[in-house]
Order: sequence, then structure tokens, then C-alpha cells
Amino acid sequence: METRKIGEGRFAFESRGCYFAAQTFPFEILELDVETLDSAAEEASHIEWEPLGQDYAYDGFGALELILTTGCNLRCRHCYALYEQDRNLFGLPARQLDLSTAKRAIDFTIGEFAAEIVSSGVEGASFELFLFGGEPLLNWGVGRESFLYLESRLRQLEQETGVRITCGTQVVTNGTLITPEIAAFIAEKQLEATVSLDSPFNPMRFFALDQSSATLAAVSGLKLLLAAGAKKVNINMVVPANCVDRIDDIFGYFASLGVLEGITTVTMSPQAPPIRAPEGLYTDTTAYDEAKCATFAAKLIEYAVKLGLDMKFYRRKMRSLLSQGGVAYRCPGALWKWCVDPGGDAYPCYQLLGVERFKMGNVADRNLAESMAAVRREFAERTVFKANPCSDCLLQTLCMPFVDCPARCYIERGNLYDVPSHYCLAHRPYLEFLFEEFLWEQIGASG
Repeated sequence: METRKIGEGRFAFESRGCYFAAQTFPFEILELDVETLDSAAEEASHIEWEPLGQDYAYDGFGALELILTTGCNLRCRHCYALYEQDRNLFGLPARQLDLSTAKRAIDFTIGEFAAEIVSSGVEGASFELFLFGGEPLLNWGVGRESFLYLESRLRQLEQETGVRITCGTQVVTNGTLITPEIAAFIAEKQLEATVSLDSPFNPMRFFALDQSSATLAAVSGLKLLLAAGAKKVNINMVVPANCVDRIDDIFGYFASLGVLEGITTVTMSPQAPPIRAPEGLYTDTTAYDEAKCATFAAKLIEYAVKLGLDMKFYRRKMRSLLSQGGVAYRCPGALWKWCVDPGGDAYPCYQLLGVERFKMGNVADRNLAESMAAVRREFAERTVFKANPCSDCLLQTLCMPFVDCPARCYIERGNLYDVPSHYCLAHRPYLEFLFEEFLWEQIGASG
């Protein structure tokens, strides 16, 4: 697929020998009766589109990330939260979230969410809760009770407002501490569980604190979830740059363990540098050059087709974005979503945990909303039309948070606007594949 920018939020592009014009917000496509991209660009430049949309709100959406603990029973060398081998994750003090702090975080977030859905006048709304760590199952009692408390608060809010509210909850775990009881609760409450798996081909693979391999323990946990009847079970697979040429071996290993049957998706991601790692750490494994990115991208498409999986849920997410006309904010962080650590400090998201510049306040503060204002204003300025290279991309309002992630921009480039090129190179071919799949489905359906 070849594209050409003709103005802010406006493009001409070619797909399968046909030519189109597009406006990206709200996302609209017109088929053109021309034979070259030059002609398409010329004709598209004369189309009188409606003014580019300016309503960037996530109407009827709210989310909260709870860091249940900064501790972990593993020390995986490729972990994004790793600080130093003998330190707690994120470089933060060893601490577990207590239930009273979790409830304060939920109460504040529900208050902001309620104001949002009332002011926007929506008939339906959605809320997402993420239970993170460290390893969240080290503090599962608080995670479980936090979910139940949120569930009751949302039902109360439905009664008060008359707005239908759906709630999705995701637990992100290394899987080694899953018990039959935890698996049964996750299945009963229809929580989404993402289990990180590794393979013998990764030289930076899972290690327990005693340096023994933990992969088989994680597999055991994953199988407990499937046996309990959990319907939303994902595999998280981190691929260091020096393992890209072994992706086939990794999938073959997972297949040999029998864990690809019954799962919902595989979240295959290039290894990201840790949030607060000492300078220069892991550069050999995080250095994705163009060739490695191309291989990674091709494997995303190959295994999406081969396994019949919506890899990383990108198909579902892109179609949802297309149905709503795209989004101008890549991520709702700081505006409609935030992360709370075990001490009650709030940040825009878990990727910025412990970064003092983005600390938004503490849930014990009476004036938390006011103290959050400065960071929220900074994130409100960050639209896809200002990000680089997103401002020049046809898929700018259809892309995914992991690809164009403001937090990753800051961690790896020192600002919120410059997207590390390897994320785009490793994912754009797959996104274009999904976009063209949708486009031609629509053309076929219209005759």
C-alpha cells in the first residue's frame, strides 16, 4: 500500500491497483477513478471535505491501572519494569497496595468517570481495570477485593445515572503463582488474563530468584486457567532483537506444550528498554534494525493467518476505531486513565511509574483533581497530528497505543512526540494488512 499526504489529516493512497482519498478524523474514504498515485493526489487535493474534526474526547470511557505490588518472584532480564537485578521493579521501594488505598483510587476514578458520562450524555459507557505488578498474584487478595469493590461501585453508578456500563478487567501475570482457586475466580468473573510465556531460545528468558527456569511453571498456570473455563486467556511473548530469527522455533515450542489451543490471542512484542534501567543496559537485545523489524512484522502477519488469531487484538481494535471515525489521542493516559502505585501516587500510566516529572498527586490528597491538572494539560496537547512520524501517516487515527505510545516516546526519546522508529517499522505492515482487509471487505459488501 502506497500513500501520499496532501494536507493535515488528508491522504491519497493505492491499494491492490485502485486509488483512494482519505480524511483521517473522522475517518472517511472515497474511491477515485484514476490510474496513478500522482493523479489520485491531485484529485484528492480538490475534494471539499468537511473540516477536520476537533472533538478529541473519549466519551463514556474510563480506566484505572492498579500496581498491586512492586515485588516479583522472577527476575526476567527482558522485563520493562526491571531496574537492577537486586532491586524491586521500577526502582521503587518494596511495597504492596493495601485495600484502603485501592478503594480511594477507585472512588476518585469513579467520581471522575461519573462526571464524564453525565456531561457527555452517553447512553452506554465502558470502564477498564488493569491489575498489574510486579507480579500481581503476590497480592492477589487485594486485587480480588479491588475488582469486587469496583464491580459494586459501577452497578451503583448505573442505577444513579441510568447509563449502561460495561466493565473489563485484565490481570497481567507471569503465571507461576496461579492456583486452581485463582483460576476459578478469573473464569467465574470473566476476567481477562494475560500470561507471559518464554522459551528456551531466549537467552534472557524467565528466571526465578534462585535462577531456575520458570517457563514450565508459567505453562502450568496457563493450563489451570484453561481447565477452569476461562474464556479470555492471552499469551504475552516478548521478543528480544537477537531472537527475531527464532520466532518460528518459539511458536513451535509453545505448540509442543499444548498452550496454543484455547487461547484468545498472542501479544507478540519487540523487547522494550526498561523504564528506569541504568544507561546502556540491554542495548544488544533492544536494538531492532530495519531488517529485524521487517522480519518481526512478517511474522505477525504469518501467525495471525496461520493460527487464525487476532494477534494483539489489533483487528478488533482497528475495526472499533474505524466504526467511531478514528481517535486523535493515541492513548487516554492522564485524561481518562491513570495508574496508582502501592503508595497511592498517581501517574498517567504504568509505563511512567516512578518518573517524578509525571507524578500527578496522591489518592490521599483532597485536591487530587487540581494537582493532576498540569500533567493532564500536557497530555491534552499531544494529538496524533503533532506526533512524529504519525502526522505523515494515513493510519494516524487508527494506530495502536503500543506503536505510538507517548510514554515510550518519553522513555526512549526524551519527549512525548517522537515515536521510536522500530515500533512503527515492526507493526505498520501488519496494520496496513488489517486496514486493507477491512477496506476490501467493505468494497465487496457494497458490490
